[in-house]
Amino acid sequence: MATAYDIAMEQAEIKQDGGAPVVAVENLQKAFETQKVLNGMSLSVSRGETLAVLGRSGTGKSVLLRLIIGLDQPDSGSIRINGQEIVGLALDGMGEIRKKMGFLFQQAALYDSLTIAQNVADVYKRQTYTRPTQATRLKNYAFDAFGPYTIVGAGVSAGINQAGNAPPEWSQGMAGYGRRFGSNFGIGVAGTTARYALAEAFKDDTLYYRCECTGVFPRLRHAMVSTLTGRHGEDGHRVFSLPALVSPYAGTFTAVYGWYPNRFGAKDAFRMGNYSMLAYMGQNISLEFFYSGPHSLLSRMHLSNAHGSPDPGPNH
Repeated sequence: MATAYDIAMEQAEIKQDGGAPVVAVENLQKAFETQKVLNGMSLSVSRGETLAVLGRSGTGKSVLLRLIIGLDQPDSGSIRINGQEIVGLALDGMGEIRKKMGFLFQQAALYDSLTIAQNVADVYKRQTYTRPTQATRLKNYAFDAFGPYTIVGAGVSAGINQAGNAPPEWSQGMAGYGRRFGSNFGIGVAGTTARYALAEAFKDDTLYYRCECTGVFPRLRHAMVSTLTGRHGEDGHRVFSLPALVSPYAGTFTAVYGWYPNRFGAKDAFRMGNYSMLAYMGQNISLEFFYSGPHSLLSRMHLSNAHGSPDPGPNH
């Protein structure tokens, strides 16, 4: 059995190897309002070394760990992991650093809506997110712009417009219904085109991914939130999506200033855009609850898995 002296000598030999420390903290400062928690904290941990941080409650042990793994930012000082400075590092870069980190909580700290196996698999899925290829995005664009959702949605909307005789300049009968159907189909194509084009410009992944959660309300919330969010970066973290916000209004503004009667203006385009946004949300809800596999009517190529989000397979 190794004595304390043996362990100390082993750690000294590790430090003398000349390699850069795995973790290096220098002059770390962190305060919460008037309470200074860390005041000039410095330490280093070499490869193969074990370090324990001891102290009374409230002395900054947990704060130090949160700073090292990038959950919080220090007021000043330096933190280097394998020689790389992480203070101020963007989320994408921090995600790559965390792939080589392990973290054991005092208590379970698991997602209570998932099984143990799903909790363990969740980390792997997050780390193996792969952005959709150009071919996948093009295939999904064709589906979203010209597929059954757009066709059925245009047909239903045209029927509602026909019943309300809106706009009255397009009259009734099959001719009137045809104009309304063509208009709504054009709005869908224009909005979808704008969404994919802007997503390409902003490097967003705006494809819909089903929720890993269970329960009606968590899944409903996920579908609704996904209407205005997308995935970004190599780790696929969720962000507010400008393309998702703008695209419904791009379609209706195109219609109002392209083929609607002259009396229609920006106010009408915004009102119609709101309806398009609600329709897009309804589409996400239907994908979340009614999708039943890659061969179903509601199939989409990027949703050809039962788990949804970041599985690498459907993104290839």
